[in-house]
Amino acid sequence: MLVGEFITQVRRILNDLDVPYRYTDDHLYELLNVAIHDLKRVRPDAFIGTLSSITSYPTFIGGGML
Repeated sequence: MLVGEFITQVRRILNDLDVPYRYTDDHLYELLNVAIHDLKRVRPDAFIGTLSSITSYPTFIGGGML
């Protein structure tokens, strides 16, 4: 799933479909980054076999990854 698709799904869950949005894209990207880092902290085994070859995890910004 691409990050843009994820943001679209989150907007549906939050019922935030009308422009202007209540939550900016940047804010949702920030929350995604926090969630990824929290998941790594709480359940590092969730990343076994997926991102194991890198030592830092992706950080997302409005246009893609940082």
